[in-house]
Amino acid sequence: MRGEENSLGLYVKNSAEKLIEGVRMAGTIETVGTISKSDFKQQKLHESKQKWLGKKMYGQFIREMPEKVDREKTWNWLGKGDLKIQTEALLCAAQEQAIRTNYIKHHIDKSSENPICRMCGKRGETMHHIVSECEKLA
Repeated sequence: MRGEENSLGLYVKNSAEKLIEGVRMAGTIETVGTISKSDFKQQKLHESKQKWLGKKMYGQFIREMPEKVDREKTWNWLGKGDLKIQTEALLCAAQEQAIRTNYIKHHIDKSSENPICRMCGKRGETMHHIVSECEKLA
């Protein structure tokens, strides 16, 4: 809806038709700050991404991903995989650190006293640690 309002305002702002000039003069439709449709989409996409990355839990996987990783190829398994919806949901939850590990319980829920791994007792019990770092589980 906001995109359509922006497009209409841009049309009114740039139109040379007499009737549309009357609409512009009356101020019925907002024309100040209107931008092209593609610029508007890019701006909204950027704002949405920033809000998503700013949340404590969402985007943790993306934030921790090294810069040299090809992000498009990283997500290929999700779009091209033949997974059940439940399996996909569990994998995405694991990537986003949304599985209730001791680390999450301690830092997010504020309910656990100890964020350390129950198996090795050396590092924080995150999904990354469980899957790739824990000496006992390896």
